[in-house]
Amino acid sequence: MNTPKKLDHAFTSKYWSWTYLDAAELPTSLCEALAQKLPHLSAASWPERFRLGGVYINGLPVGSDTALPLPCKIEYYEPKFEIDEAASFFPCFSDQNILYRDDDMMVVFKPAGISCMPARDQNVFHLKAQIEEYLGRVIHMPSRIDMSAQGLVVVSTSTRMHKHLQHAFQFRRIEKRYLVGSTRRPNWDEFSLDAPIGRDPEHPVLRKVDGTRALPSLTHFRVLESHADGRTLLEAKPHTGRTHQIRVHIAHLGYPIRGDKFYGGDDAPMLQLLSYSFSLPHPFTRTQLSVTVPPRLLPEWAKNFNWTKAA
Repeated sequence: MNTPKKLDHAFTSKYWSWTYLDAAELPTSLCEALAQKLPHLSAASWPERFRLGGVYINGLPVGSDTALPLPCKIEYYEPKFEIDEAASFFPCFSDQNILYRDDDMMVVFKPAGISCMPARDQNVFHLKAQIEEYLGRVIHMPSRIDMSAQGLVVVSTSTRMHKHLQHAFQFRRIEKRYLVGSTRRPNWDEFSLDAPIGRDPEHPVLRKVDGTRALPSLTHFRVLESHADGRTLLEAKPHTGRTHQIRVHIAHLGYPIRGDKFYGGDDAPMLQLLSYSFSLPHPFTRTQLSVTVPPRLLPEWAKNFNWTKAA
């Protein structure tokens, strides 16, 4: 994969891929192929690397050494962290992350730097697994936020809640609001962008307006505050739930999010995108449930603005 340097730095793994079409060149096993192509990696580390995930043969995940078919495409996502330090590389879930809890659902704060669900480059360290270990039960996560973003995530913790919460997201009964930091102030105070989003044909992870198999996408933006140097805090309210929707839409308008290495944002220590508020009718109590990120969990970039204007 030919990845621009700035974009490559945004990933927590390095992608490798090899294809074998000739039986005379085919190694006898997966581990032999990996040893040939990645000699800088210790043979003793592969059991742990297989456990972590990120190894594929012809598109299917592989969890141990195996014979190779022909034709054969091997893919590996090599972690940029030390394999024996994986547990300390990702943020950990604790009581401090729980902002609302009842018998059927939770609202938790996801830090930046961890995915909500298993990812293609590793399937061990993610928010869903951490919550399930904390609760000792399987949960359902009908909506997610990007690995590099942070903020509120709603999860269903009971079987009877699963379908209700899924339907609430599917039929847009949940109102979500985000805080967005940009380097330049838009030439408008409020703006709704109705522009379809699809896959970027030049990169499998990225999305773009009018991309491949684009779907209708609507986001409403509102300027909350601007500084003299142009730095601006916006509120984003997505009315649809496409991958990277807010990031793609605000970049398409010419005001990419600070720290967004995917979509041309200016350099910053972190992606300035925060899922800060949501509201929904509770399926069982029949009351309106509203949760906002408390001041103690606000990132520093958001504290530099009067974020309470967004309430």
